Amino acid sequence: MEYARDHVKRYWGFVYKRNIGVSMLAFALILAIGTAFTNLIGNSINNGALIELIFWDILIVIATLVLAISFAGAHISSTMLMNEKEHTAHSKHVGAWLAVLVVGAIVFVVPMLFFESSMALIVFMFSFGGVLWVLYFSVYAIFKHTYHEVAIAAVTLWIAFLVSFMGVNSLAPGTPIEAYALFISTVVVITVAGITGMAMLFNSSREFTGEFLEKMQPNRRARTVLRRRRARR
Repeated sequence: MEYARDHVKRYWGFVYKRNIGVSMLAFALILAIGTAFTNLIGNSINNGALIELIFWDILIVIATLVLAISFAGAHISSTMLMNEKEHTAHSKHVGAWLAVLVVGAIVFVVPMLFFESSMALIVFMFSFGGVLWVLYFSVYAIFKHTYHEVAIAAVTLWIAFLVSFMGVNSLAPGTPIEAYALFISTVVVITVAGITGMAMLFNSSREFTGEFLEKMQPNRRARTVLRRRRARR
């Protein structure tokens, strides 16, 4: 964000780290709820497949709303600090960023289509990790911010994908591959997304508080000096 003033750039970094964290936590929570519903309820009631489909549709709508509202709020709150020149440049950069995210997501989701359902669940870890890499590098290239939590999550997902993919060949005879893939992928993705979301929320709050205290420090020193001068008089 070379086009923005320093304090605007720092605030954008704080608020987007917070909102990415919220989105990751929401994704982990929704995936956990959906998986629990599918395993515990969806297969034990009449018309389970239809109800399961409706339930997942509702979860997807909720996740989309959370994501849209979160990033819309982050965009509005950050652009309120910008002047007209900064706002114009920022809108162009955001448009380019969204285009990169969409193209990157499509590129990494396509490989899942070439595998059967059981293996596609394992490949999902590769796809999700790839989307996180696109997020990490696009933010760095376009806005000159680095969110290392996202990079760590992407590395973890790709390592889990490689281990799980190679582990399929070492399964005991008779072990259902689909159950293995579902368990591994959901546990890994939920855990990684949840921990990453909490880490980003914590770090954004800590950095924002540190920035606030740093700005307050000169005022505290000035008041201390003023009180000492008054006391001497």
